[in-house]
Amino acid sequence: MNFVRIVVVVFLMSCGCFGQSARDIARVAFKSVVLLEMNDSNGQPLSLGSGFFIANGIIATNAHVIEGASSGTAKLVGDNHKLQILGTVAVDRRADLALLKVTSSAPSLVLGPLTSPTVGDNVYVVGNPLGLEGTFSEGIISGVRHVDAESILQMTAPISPGSSGGPVMNSSGAVIGIAVATFRDGQNLNLAVPVSYLSRLLALPPKPFISLGGHKANGETAKSMLDGVGAKPPVQNPPVSVEPLPPTVEEPKPPVLSPEIAEIERKAQAFHDQKRYSEAVPLFDKACSGGSGEACDSLGSAYDEGKYVAKDYSHAVALYSKACDAGSADGCSNLGSMYLNGRGVAKDDTKAVPLYSKACDAGSAKGCNGLGIMYETGRGVGLNQSRADCYHGGLDLCRYTTDYPHAVALYSKACDGGSADGCSNLGDMYLNGNGVAEDSSQALMLYSRACDAGSASGCSSIGLVYKKGYGVQKDKGRARQFFSKGCDMGNQWGCDQLKKM
Repeated sequence: MNFVRIVVVVFLMSCGCFGQSARDIARVAFKSVVLLEMNDSNGQPLSLGSGFFIANGIIATNAHVIEGASSGTAKLVGDNHKLQILGTVAVDRRADLALLKVTSSAPSLVLGPLTSPTVGDNVYVVGNPLGLEGTFSEGIISGVRHVDAESILQMTAPISPGSSGGPVMNSSGAVIGIAVATFRDGQNLNLAVPVSYLSRLLALPPKPFISLGGHKANGETAKSMLDGVGAKPPVQNPPVSVEPLPPTVEEPKPPVLSPEIAEIERKAQAFHDQKRYSEAVPLFDKACSGGSGEACDSLGSAYDEGKYVAKDYSHAVALYSKACDAGSADGCSNLGSMYLNGRGVAKDDTKAVPLYSKACDAGSAKGCNGLGIMYETGRGVGLNQSRADCYHGGLDLCRYTTDYPHAVALYSKACDGGSADGCSNLGDMYLNGNGVAEDSSQALMLYSRACDAGSASGCSSIGLVYKKGYGVQKDKGRARQFFSKGCDMGNQWGCDQLKKM
């Protein structure tokens, strides 16, 4: 594990909740939210809006805020310095979202769970209504509207012209939506685009930024479907529909199992949970042959890890492949790992990437974490020169191009989906300031969350903090405790650190 720099402000003891006060949420958000001032081709003021940093030099906002603009600036709340908007990194006009590249950066807000919030959940919105900087409002989710399998959030938190593009946050301070519209004739009917659309935009392959004048409206923006905040006259009965980005690859769909096979799979899992492995294996095998992708994945893991059968990587690869074809997202992810590490197959990063992507799109947190690793390291997703030009004197001199913001988005999705290692990897990104503004307190919270959820690397990372005394008093006893915990869970780096103490 490489640590460029560690500055620890405070160690956050983990608990089962991460709720914050409204005051704390506002304090953190104000450091990341900007007032956007857009100008037309003549340099005249065109529109005002809001946005927030989500990565190093990257601001998220609504597409309708920048529509028709040829230039613009972003100004942090309470700061007179204006950042020049260099252009757009990505635009999804159907979901009314845009990512802007600016000349500097600020702390990034954390993206929250991709699942829809529950009606009644508290939400907070920060924006610049009518140009009034840093306006903080509170409300609840009053509805989650679904039309043709798509969704949009309805909330009571007040928004006004100029609020477009501002973050909608939950009680943990994580972004769950982007303010987009209000019904002027309604009673506090305000709408937000779910954060899942923003995460999908972030997960697209990176492209060079395009100047603001390079994008033109195509008539299909959410602004034309909803009453854009401060934009056009109200729409009386707008069709509430946001079209999602297409998945990178076709998502696996589990087949419908016969009652007999489903019962066999249930019994196999029950035997496995009871550690009656010799009874579980033949049942998993039978369920796998009957079309159960999850059974194939479980059996593949057994041969992959050699826990209760003889280790056989080739057999594991065949089972993972069958599991993936049968609709098991984790089966696709595990098959990707086999290609990544060259177990049972020839090592091939380019084959691992689409498998991880397929798994992540289908809801596998493990797959999202694996794909995040690919973008953090650049393996299988980008080279700075053609492969044919890499070899000189028998050496492979290719250097991979990394994409830290993309990795951050994927690690965040993995962490929210329950991947402890995803939380730990996201902690590394915050600790080192890769893809996000450096934030050691956020990193420690993620390490603690990861360690409690079973991530060996998360536990070992906390051990290093106490060993070196980064921002806290050195405590060899606590360091040994976390290194030992990480080592016992299988982290070799933690074991090595423990031996040095």
